[in-house]
Amino acid sequence: MPEQSQGSLEIDQTLRLARDAIERDIARYRIGVFAAVVLVTAGLRLAGLSDAWAPTFIFGAGLVYALILRAFLVRYGNPRALPIVALIIDLGISVATFNFMHRYGSPAQVLNEAIFVTNILAPAMLLMLFINALRNSATSALFGGVIALCLYVATVPRIVGFHPAQISAASLILFAGLIGVASARQARKNLDSFARLQLLRRYLPPEAVERVMRDNPDAALSLGGRLVTVTLLAADLRGFTAMSENLPPTEVMAQLNAYHGAMIDVIERHGGAIDKFIGDGTLVVFGLDGPAEAAASSAVAC
Repeated sequence: MPEQSQGSLEIDQTLRLARDAIERDIARYRIGVFAAVVLVTAGLRLAGLSDAWAPTFIFGAGLVYALILRAFLVRYGNPRALPIVALIIDLGISVATFNFMHRYGSPAQVLNEAIFVTNILAPAMLLMLFINALRNSATSALFGGVIALCLYVATVPRIVGFHPAQISAASLILFAGLIGVASARQARKNLDSFARLQLLRRYLPPEAVERVMRDNPDAALSLGGRLVTVTLLAADLRGFTAMSENLPPTEVMAQLNAYHGAMIDVIERHGGAIDKFIGDGTLVVFGLDGPAEAAASSAVAC
């Protein structure tokens, strides 16, 4: 197996640290969602719109679990397996109340839960998968989509019977998982591009980085880079060291600023890219794009 580059290791570390912070945020969201469901189910029961306390008790247990998990994350951090385990529990709680009522409820309660499972379960699954997408993990997103799909298919048809509309709901659940996979891969790709751009900026001036990225971004971001024949122009001010010894620092800086401003104007007019200024010295690159002969002519003209 090839050894990971330093940039790849830095990206992995960045994603890992980000996921630790995101997992703590998800823990807060989980507490909020379960607390809201407890309040809603209890309110429906007290208002006479529901004839069972089971949903309130089940999601109350889920709220306790969410509080314990939040405390664990704060104290011990985010172990590698924790997001998958938490995802399974989150999705399991979503279907637990419907399965419980279908198995142990009275005929009236079973009928009532059939209405709730038809209208609530698919949106609840989608909410869990959207929250899971915040983890920026392709594995977690794919796993969540598959588990949510299996739980939905195993629950809804058994409680209310099969209906063609359930195919659309199941497809949306699976697509939500696949969108999470695409989102995680894009996040990784964006970080990879950023890391390699930072590397380019260590060796090339901003103008050169911009040109390379604009003309051929795939080559610019490839590990092998690309081979280009360029012309280098090196210039400095004759007698600058001796002159600067006889001038106050403010005057030296004023002279340098004026010199740099004049050089930038001429260099840009001839298509060069400034690699660096070192005091009164200037290093310019010609030929980052276009033929090498034109680059040499531009350097001489500059």
